[in-house]
Amino acid sequence: MLSDNLLVQCTEILMSDVPYFKFNLQGFFSMFRILQMLVSLLLIVIIIPQTPTENVLLRKALETGYFTSYTEAKDFLNRLTWALVFVFLGLTYVLSIFL
Repeated sequence: MLSDNLLVQCTEILMSDVPYFKFNLQGFFSMFRILQMLVSLLLIVIIIPQTPTENVLLRKALETGYFTSYTEAKDFLNRLTWALVFVFLGLTYVLSIFL
């Protein structure tokens, strides 16, 4: 009896026009746009210093001491770049569907 009454009360609260229960989709997608912009800026910062003659970002990563070898740092940088590319493409896909 008590659980039925509680269920009815919760349902009434959720179905009411109380503003804190409404989901603001515009704010949600604004957050996605900001995240997409940050990922794109990070991609630019990662990709531009990588040139065939000199890779400044890789040299800085080796100087930090987190990586034990050149190959390990290069693999990490490669995986990070591809992960950011796929995150950017995923965000673009989601935003193109819902906006």
